[in-house]
Amino acid sequence: MPPESGRLEERGIVELVQYLSLAQKSARLDVAKDAPVSTGVILVAAGRVVHAATSKLRGSEAFYEIGSWTQASFAVSPDIPDDRTIDESNDFLILELLRRIDLP
Repeated sequence: MPPESGRLEERGIVELVQYLSLAQKSARLDVAKDAPVSTGVILVAAGRVVHAATSKLRGSEAFYEIGSWTQASFAVSPDIPDDRTIDESNDFLILELLRRIDLP
């Protein structure tokens, strides 16, 4: 299991999602951005990202928003997600996130 909590500067969203995916874990990933203050959640069911949300976004757009945060803390807890707002595969989500981060 990845650390139960930490900083995204040490372990990014991609690394955390990949671990949960490979281990086929179900978990809740709570993320708190430092400045401006914002919070988000990513839910993983049996290794697959199924939901993400911030105060303003839901679904894959929320995943991309959370994934762009670098100065943030995270906490991983066991969970069996009920919310389902994401249909894309983890690979698609990660590649799209990396593409968006690399855009000027």
